[in-house]
Amino acid sequence: MDSIIQEKPPWKTVEYIQSPVWTFVSFPEITYSENWVSNDNADIIAVKDKIKALDKDKIWELAKKMVNKYELVYTHNDERLPPSISLITPLSRSFFKMVEILHVMQFFKDAPAKFVSAHVAEGPGGFIQALYTLTENEKKKVSNSVAITLKPTNHHIPGWKKSYNFLLRNKQVHLHYGVDGTGDIYKTENQASYIAEVGRLGGAHIFTADGGFDFSNDYTLQEMQIFHLLLSSITIGLRVLRPGGFFVLKMFDCAASHTKLLVLLLSRCFKAWTLYKPAMTRPCNSERYFLGMGLRANVNSGNSIKLITEALIHMEQQAAKGLFPWADFTSIFTPAEMAYLEAHNRAGVDLQIRYIQNAIFLAKNPDVWKTECYEEVLNKSYEWCEFFGVYAKPRIRI
Repeated sequence: MDSIIQEKPPWKTVEYIQSPVWTFVSFPEITYSENWVSNDNADIIAVKDKIKALDKDKIWELAKKMVNKYELVYTHNDERLPPSISLITPLSRSFFKMVEILHVMQFFKDAPAKFVSAHVAEGPGGFIQALYTLTENEKKKVSNSVAITLKPTNHHIPGWKKSYNFLLRNKQVHLHYGVDGTGDIYKTENQASYIAEVGRLGGAHIFTADGGFDFSNDYTLQEMQIFHLLLSSITIGLRVLRPGGFFVLKMFDCAASHTKLLVLLLSRCFKAWTLYKPAMTRPCNSERYFLGMGLRANVNSGNSIKLITEALIHMEQQAAKGLFPWADFTSIFTPAEMAYLEAHNRAGVDLQIRYIQNAIFLAKNPDVWKTECYEEVLNKSYEWCEFFGVYAKPRIRI
C-alpha cells in the first residue's frame, strides 16, 4: 500500500467544458420509470460495503480523515488528530470548500462591485461565511443574501445556531423558511416564496446548493437518495440566477443514466461548466460539485433555457412520485461532453477505491499514519493554505 496517494492538486487540473447553445425543433423525449437503473462499478460497491463494519466499530470516521492529504487545514477539534493549522474558525468545514470553489470559478474576476447571492441547504452558513470573507478581501460587497435551509428537527440537520454572531454582524443575510416555516425545498409553495424573495432583489449573481443526507446506513444508495434533492435545488437555482450568474451544486456519484441526463441538461444552461472535487472534500466520499459559469440568457439561446428549466421541473415532479427519467442522451449531447463525463467518472471511481483501501489499512494500523503520512499531510495542508490565502499557524512538529 502507498501510504500517500500521489496526484496533482485538483485546482491545477480543472477542465472546463464549453457546451454549444442548444437549438432544436422539439425537446428530446423523456420517459419515466419507477426503476432506478444503477451503473455503479462493481469494485466501488464492494469496497464501499467494507465501510459498514468500520462504521459499526466507530473507527471509519477517523480513518477517512487520516487518508485525506489536506485534513490538517481544519480538524474540527478532533482530539485524535493534531490541531488545525488554519487560524480561521469556520461555521462549518464547507467554508474551506467554498474558498477553493470561488477561486476555481474565478468568481471575483467577473463579479460586480456589489452583488446578490442565493443559497439553499445552507445551514450553518459555511458557504456564506467564505463568500463574505473573500468579498471583503476583494474590496467588493454582498448587498443581499437569501438563504434557506431545513429547520432542525434532530441533531443531523444543521441549523443556524452556530451562526448567531455571524448573522448579527451581517444584517444583509436574510434567512427564509418558506410559506410553512419548515425550510423544506421539496414543497412547491416554499420554492415559490423563496424564488419570489430573491426575485425582488433582481435575482442572484451566484447560487449555491450544498444539500445532503446521512448516508451511513448504505453508501451505495446515495446517488438515488439524493436525486430528488438535486432536482429541487437545480430548479430553484435556474429560476433565481441572473444571466451571466454562477452556479454551485453539491452532487455525489454520477454513474446512473438518470444523473448523467440531469447534469448534461443543466450544463447546457451555462457558457462553461465542470465537475470539481475540492481538495477540502475528503477523498473517500463521492462528493463533488457541478460548477456552472455564465448562465445563458434565454433570449439569446433560442428559448432553450426556458425549455430545459421546464423539463427539469417536470423531472422534479416525477421524482417526488418515485419516478426516474430516461432519454437517449447519446444522440443529444456532443462526443466531447460525453467523453468528459465518462473520463470524470472513471478517474473518480479509481481514486476513490484506492483511498478507501488506504483508509481501511490505516484503520487497522493507525500508528502508520504518524510514521509515514503525517509529515506529508502537514506539508500538503500548508500548501493549500498558502495557495488559497488562508492564514495558518506557525509550523509545529509532533
